[in-house]
Amino acid sequence: MPGVEVIAYTDRSLLRRRDLDFVITYDSPQLTREEAADLLSKKLNVSRDRIALARMAPLFGAKTVKGHCHVYESAQDLKDIEAKHILDRMTGKREKPEKQEQAKAKTKKKEEDTG
Repeated sequence: MPGVEVIAYTDRSLLRRRDLDFVITYDSPQLTREEAADLLSKKLNVSRDRIALARMAPLFGAKTVKGHCHVYESAQDLKDIEAKHILDRMTGKREKPEKQEQAKAKTKKKEEDTG
C-alpha cells in the first residue's frame, strides 16, 4: 500500500502556492510522476491539476521517493507561475529544441546531395 508523508511545509503567499517536501513509499517497480501527483492530490485533498512536482529522487535500495512539489491555489496560477519545463514534465510533452531539428534537416540534406 503506497504511503505519503509530508516532511516540510512552507506557505508562499506571494506566489499563491504551498511548497511541500514529501516522501512516498510504493509497491510497484517504479513510481511515475503521474502516480506521485495522484497520491499527493489524495493526501492533500486538492485536485491534481493544482500540483507541480518540482523534484523527485528515488532512495537507493528502497521503494521510496523523496521529492518537492508546489501546490497552487488554482490551476490557472500553476500555468501562469510555474516554469515551462516543469509543466512539460507533468503533461509528458517533450518538444525537441529547434536547433536539433535544424541539425537533422541539414544532415538529411547533405545525405540527399551526396547520395
